[in-house]
Amino acid sequence: MFAFDNVHYYSFIKNVLQFALGATLAYALFASLPDAITLFSALGFLFAYHSVYYMNDIVDMDADAKDPIKRRIKPLARDRMKLKGYVLKMFLFMLVGLALTSFNTHVMFKLVVFAALISNLLHSAGLKKTPLSGVNMLVMEWLKFSAGYLAFIPAIPLNPAMFLLAVAGAYTFAYGVYKNISAGFKEGIITRWHDTFVGALALIIPSLWLLYVGSSLFMALLLGLLSTLPIILSYPFLSPHNRLRIGGALTIIPYLAVMAGLLLFCRMW
Repeated sequence: MFAFDNVHYYSFIKNVLQFALGATLAYALFASLPDAITLFSALGFLFAYHSVYYMNDIVDMDADAKDPIKRRIKPLARDRMKLKGYVLKMFLFMLVGLALTSFNTHVMFKLVVFAALISNLLHSAGLKKTPLSGVNMLVMEWLKFSAGYLAFIPAIPLNPAMFLLAVAGAYTFAYGVYKNISAGFKEGIITRWHDTFVGALALIIPSLWLLYVGSSLFMALLLGLLSTLPIILSYPFLSPHNRLRIGGALTIIPYLAVMAGLLLFCRMW
């Protein structure tokens, strides 16, 4: 019942990396190590958040059926008879995930997980097609990155919060660029450029703050940004189908680079 559809494996891995990045930040700054409670809460976050992908597939079912690439990779787009199973999986993942997150005693962690769910549900329900999509995407990703940190530490000081906001901004910026390229600069261009603009601001302003205060977090962020060069250089040469597979695999590199930077510049120095 909890088996993932193939198209959702990448999303699950991405969420693992986002949670791990926040957890690595907590360890790099405060040497916080995981215990059984934080492991339960991590699994709860991943399960609860995974439920929104089923809702997104349900909402976009008709549109995905008309897209040859999405029709090939999304089972629901090919077979509407799977709808009942998708609805059941959505509720099971959400309920089990929220039950597991209740083991964590940090109130902020629970609030962030709940807020991230609401934000993504709004995104799937239609907010992604409005000019507010960029702001909502930024908030959603900032909450997801923060969840890994708050599972260990009950509150986020200013500099770590700015660091996570910059990382979320980089993600939002990349998301907007990807959507613009995928749409061929023909469909949804206004909405997608809102994502790109909001993401760029959220990346630049916190980065300049971290540089101004001389935080070692800036170096970890810079390492992550430099690691995106292979993705940027290879993306124009990939076919639309390979952009999803190979491009998706390459996006693992920045997460690992940022986590390595946190351990190198914040933990060791």
